[in-house]
Amino acid sequence: TDTSTNLTASEEQALRDGYSNQYSPIGGTDSTYSGLAGNGGWIDTYINVLWLENRMEERVFALIRSADKVPYNDDGIAMIVGAVLAQLQDAEDAGVINAVPKFTVSYPEASSIPPADKSNRILNGISFTAYSGSGINTVKITGTLVD
Repeated sequence: TDTSTNLTASEEQALRDGYSNQYSPIGGTDSTYSGLAGNGGWIDTYINVLWLENRMEERVFALIRSADKVPYNDDGIAMIVGAVLAQLQDAEDAGVINAVPKFTVSYPEASSIPPADKSNRILNGISFTAYSGSGINTVKITGTLVD
């Protein structure tokens, strides 16, 4: 059974300094805190990157697998780009990436692809930019109570 632990302020700080998490009572509820991964980045961002990477791979592979052939021309590239766009939209809808600014996708025209890539049936040059959806972990409120 998981049980929370009451830590001293210095023990909590030592965990945070080492990018570790704790399971402690916060506001009367046992919770994990602070959400950082061992590399100093946020755990949810790391999980979202893995989610997007895997779903993108699955979606593009499903397209290639289900088609008799994805032609190595502008129409075939558009099919692949369509799968990429659809997955990015799913990621946006799920809050994995932000809606604003909107993600962008760049891709080559078939005429610009080196013959060696075509011969090896490798499509290079598709890239995207998207902005990670973040979350609120800590709230700091100041106020004045006047009598």
